[in-house]
Amino acid sequence: MKSRTNKEYNKKYYQENKPKFYNYSLNRMRDLIKDRDCVLKARYGISIIEYDAIFAKQGNRCAICLRTNNNSIALRNFPVDHNHITKEVRGILCNSCNINISFVEYDLEKLDRLVKYLKGDKP
Repeated sequence: MKSRTNKEYNKKYYQENKPKFYNYSLNRMRDLIKDRDCVLKARYGISIIEYDAIFAKQGNRCAICLRTNNNSIALRNFPVDHNHITKEVRGILCNSCNINISFVEYDLEKLDRLVKYLKGDKP
């Protein structure tokens, strides 16, 4: 008698228990969405529905570099850009733009110098 490999066993087990795996995945997704909603409300005062509306208004892309991501779960992980003093939500950014804007957020003169530097202007 030939023994089955783990791969064969796993495939058969998955096929026999597909509804169990599907329900687990569905419940896990609901929990992740609920958790994200709680975090958004606590940190920024917006719900996941408001987050999705802001993001949709931006064309489902970063408000600065226009980067998109085809993974719908990753889209919800784009950071919320907000004013750290007033707590006002400005938009949704990719991680790179969110980090970059933090370096010049309150110093517009520094941003102006940065733009001039990138254009090749001498100080």
